[in-house]
Amino acid sequence: MNAFPGCVDVQLKVDIFQPGVFFTISIWESEAALNIYRDSALFRETWKKVKPHFRSKAQAWSLS
Repeated sequence: MNAFPGCVDVQLKVDIFQPGVFFTISIWESEAALNIYRDSALFRETWKKVKPHFRSKAQAWSLS
């Protein structure tokens, strides 16, 4: 993901109070770049691998 065009930075974080809860924080050049990533084969393949490990439904936020 870091090497994907338009991705400025990505970090994986773990909740210190709930060790099984993870967050990815990604910074994108634009919302358009993020949407291109979300529509990419890389996203689909990554999602297919990680989703079975989720304990609950994934959530996403867009922040300023």
